[in-house]
Formats: sequence, C-alpha cells, structure tokens
Amino acid sequence: MLNNRIFQLKCILCQKESEQKLYYLIGKKYLSTKEQLEWANIDTISKEVDKFIIDKDEFYLDYRPINEDIYKSVMGNTSYCSHCGFCAKDISVEEKWDNYYLTKFDYKNISQWIKTKYYRDIVNNNDIPDIAKRHMCISYINVKNGSFDSAAKNIMFASWICDDSYYNKLGDKCRQNFINLVLRQLLTHGTSRLFLNKDYSFQFVLIDTLRRIRQFDKSKSLIDGLNNEFARSNSSRDEEEYNSLIKFQSHLIDQQDSNRYSFTDLEEYERNNRSKNPQDFSNDHDNREELDWNELYFDAMTDGQYGDYSDFGDIDTLDDLTGH
Repeated sequence: MLNNRIFQLKCILCQKESEQKLYYLIGKKYLSTKEQLEWANIDTISKEVDKFIIDKDEFYLDYRPINEDIYKSVMGNTSYCSHCGFCAKDISVEEKWDNYYLTKFDYKNISQWIKTKYYRDIVNNNDIPDIAKRHMCISYINVKNGSFDSAAKNIMFASWICDDSYYNKLGDKCRQNFINLVLRQLLTHGTSRLFLNKDYSFQFVLIDTLRRIRQFDKSKSLIDGLNNEFARSNSSRDEEEYNSLIKFQSHLIDQQDSNRYSFTDLEEYERNNRSKNPQDFSNDHDNREELDWNELYFDAMTDGQYGDYSDFGDIDTLDDLTGH
C-alpha cells in the first residue's frame, strides 16, 4: 500500500525551509524506504525484481514499474526547494560523493549551477510535469558535476513521467539525452558501470530506448552484439528469456514500431508465435575475444564521428550532443 508523509526540510543551499512530500510503501512484500531509494537506480532495478515485486510482468521493457504504488514511491522520492529552486533526492542532506564514480559534489558550484539559464528554464517551464522537472534538474546538476551515469538515470526517469503525461516529444528528447549521456560517460571515463550488470538488463534498456526514438539501425546493432555475446557464452540460464526479448525487439524494429511495450506484451507475442522455431544461436563466434560493451556502444552511437574507441578525441565536442 502506498502512503505519504508531509514534512519540512531545510535546504542546504539557501538554509530556508519548504514543505515536502515523501511517498513510501508499507507491507511485507515491499522494501524499506531507505532500500527503495537505493533500488531507484536503473542498473539495479532488474536485480531487485524478485525481491521487490513478484515478477517482470509488472514492468515495461525499459523497467518502468507498471504498478502505480511502486512507481510513485520510486519517482516521488525527490525534493525541491521552493525558495532557491535546488532539486535533489533530499535537499537537506549534503551528498559528498556520487554513487557511481566517487565524484565529489561541490555545493559552492551547485549554488551557481542552479542560477544558470538552462536550469532556470526547466524550473520555470510550466509545460513540464513537476516531478519530471525535478529529475531533469538533478540530471543537469550531475552533468555539471561530471557524473554522467547518474545524470542518465534521472533523465530516463523524466522520460517516464513525460510518457505518462502524454508529453511525447519531450519524452523522446529525454530518451535522446539518456543515450547521449551514456556516450558522454564513455568518452569521459572510458567505461560505464551501467554495463557491468550480469543479466544484460541495461543493454536491453538501451535497445528499447533507441527503438523508442526511432533509431532502429543502432538498436539493431546492439541486438547483433548481444547475439554474438550469447553465442560465445554458451550460458543457458536465461537464454530462453533473452531469445524471446531479442526476437520481440527485432520484430518491433522490423515493423518500425516505436511504441511502449511491457513484459506482458512480450509474453503475448511469444504465445502467438510459439509454433515458430526459436532463434538459432550459432557457434561461429566461439573463438572471438570477449565482447567489450563500452566499445560496441561507442561505435554504434558515433558511426566513426569521433574515430576509434581506443583513441577518441576531445570530449568538448560533445557539449552540443548531450544538450548541456
């Protein structure tokens, strides 16, 4: 069951108090509030599925929860200072380090970043849903701080809210920024921790996101990379599920379908096509080197624009690409 509590928080930037609302879930099958906040990371969502909710049927293919109570508890745990406009998970707490790359937060700089035209345009735009604004602002602060993985997470959350409010163009713009921020992470740090998950959930999120913004060729390139990876790994643990998801996404790409689908839609597609042979994973690639997802994603997204992954150039050229 979803519950909420209204309380006052003092902003660490302007030292003024403002009213905030926290959503939280109660009941045996839900995690504690603290664990919910940790769960709201796009690279850990699928790992917590069995622990947090019964099965994947209650998620869209980008791991947006379908259950509204769970969705609101994840998306609503942000705070906004009505005085200075600072947005954060908790405006009263000073976060010293970014969770991903131990990037130190500089609150002296943050107080200047929230005054920029880009940030103020988001805060003052009444055409953007309020919770989407918060995640967009948090994403911007993370970008300025060099925490691109974290920025990507929040801009994806903003896209979900835009979808639910039928702000389709803005949702697609958020998804494009998500794709660009993952690329910016690779260009800056040479790797992304989001690719380290063992169940390929983030790779499937990328495939779905590219399809949603009609970049079908790039989505298909990542599917080809997954096919090669599975052919080499010879792992059967989740092979059936992977095969089904790949076939479904490939079908949608062939149809140039950019609509939102859930894991329930995947199961329905599977039932309707049960008589067809499962996708054949050949052993042609067994002797190839281990797949580098950082390199694969970089090559798929840049089309050689920045040279080879091993010797890419100045990241300043990506400022326009990421929209920040």
